[in-house]
Amino acid sequence: MSSYEHVLSAFSFGGITVKNRIESAPTGYMLGNADGIPTLETLKFYESIAKGGAGIVTIGETAIDYDYANNFKPAINLGSDAVIPGLFKINEAVSQYGAKLSIELQHSGSHVPVREVTIGPSPIPYGGELGKNKCCLGMDREMIETVINNFASAAQRCQKAGLEMIMVHGGHGHLLAQFVSPHYNKRTDEYGGSLENRARFPMRVLDAIRQKAPGLAIEYRISANEFIEDGMSPDDTIEFVRMIEDKIDLLHVSVGINTDASTRHRMIQPTYLPHCTNVHYAEKLKKALKVPITTVGSIATMEEAEEIIASGKADIVAMGR
Repeated sequence: MSSYEHVLSAFSFGGITVKNRIESAPTGYMLGNADGIPTLETLKFYESIAKGGAGIVTIGETAIDYDYANNFKPAINLGSDAVIPGLFKINEAVSQYGAKLSIELQHSGSHVPVREVTIGPSPIPYGGELGKNKCCLGMDREMIETVINNFASAAQRCQKAGLEMIMVHGGHGHLLAQFVSPHYNKRTDEYGGSLENRARFPMRVLDAIRQKAPGLAIEYRISANEFIEDGMSPDDTIEFVRMIEDKIDLLHVSVGINTDASTRHRMIQPTYLPHCTNVHYAEKLKKALKVPITTVGSIATMEEAEEIIASGKADIVAMGR
């Protein structure tokens, strides 16, 4: 047994077993073609991560549709069946090294920079440097039903391609987080107001995925702390996760939102931040919740990863840049 016996040990969740506790973080390499179909470059890139030894290889920044969800044009388009053959080949390439392929299902809501008109829980346009003066439509019930179905259909396409797990992006100020956060959600109907109401939309998304893609393991990504006025605090996040933890298999704990430059360095860490800068949030949530926890954020060495797992601060360590 190597000196990294804890981080290199197998781990089971959601009906699957991964060979070790290392996950490649869902960074946005955007290697699809103009139509959102995986390319040979996509396959070779993620195959190289699997060859490097990660137990979970995660494709990041993946749009559930190309109508309103897509953040970047080269992102893989899970809104079309045409994506299935390419994902199948990537899954085959990754699986030959004993790794599990996962993929981050994303809808950026009001934050989509490539659209003049976006959608969100409330008509609050993104005022960041990529989206000034854009129009945001508050989602009506028909839009809500469409997006719920699109999430579920995207998950089903992943399952048809042979994937055994997915990651649902509910953090960083994207659409699911926008519904949960009082900073963005100003609705007065059953999807707004109390936390129970604000949680209704992501809960329905998870239920729809379970119905349309039964047996698929779900990792849910959240921002434990949004670091903004009227945003979600760690205690708020714990209360929210208690509402969904029987619907998910793994909780991926990040922080920050992508629309606020003062928080962005906490979600995409520059080199001058201390290593393991966000691990204490994962540790706090692990102590309060039953669901297994993934931690992410400037975890740079195997020694750091081993200490995190050995000390019980998290169950999985996500490493990226």
